[in-house]
Amino acid sequence: MPGWLETYRKIIDTVSNVCNVIGQSIAGIMVFLVAADAVGRYVFNRPIVGVLEITELMMVFIVFLAFAYVESKNGHVRVDLILSRFPRKVRPYIECLVTVISLGTIGIIAWQSVLYSLELQQGGNITASLGIPVSPFLLVVAFGCSLFCLQLILKLIYFVNQARNGK
Repeated sequence: MPGWLETYRKIIDTVSNVCNVIGQSIAGIMVFLVAADAVGRYVFNRPIVGVLEITELMMVFIVFLAFAYVESKNGHVRVDLILSRFPRKVRPYIECLVTVISLGTIGIIAWQSVLYSLELQQGGNITASLGIPVSPFLLVVAFGCSLFCLQLILKLIYFVNQARNGK
């Protein structure tokens, strides 16, 4: 692997790891928030206002900041039932095709998330009870998907090299 590609991989993996830690931290905060709301609701008859909205918005961070990290660890669900039936020399080509389709799909999601975020920002969309602007959370979706695309580009380069070398 060329030196620039290894540097690229290290940078993308580092950013993916940091984003994953942020997502995990937010998940931990969410656990305490939901527990505090449950205690407040059932013990003191005073729930925390807006916990449902806050947890919904936190889920955006938890899911989309972990996308790229999971990809870097090959942790996404795969169905190899069909792929395993092809000869070894054909598999990298199929993997290239699947990765290109994934890259296109996630790229469109990132692009449309930015456009929708701008639309929501212009419309002044906010959450119902707390009045939190929704548009920044769509930018988190776009960022997470973009980082995922960078991981997919790494994977595509790997499969192209495999196909070239006939492995």
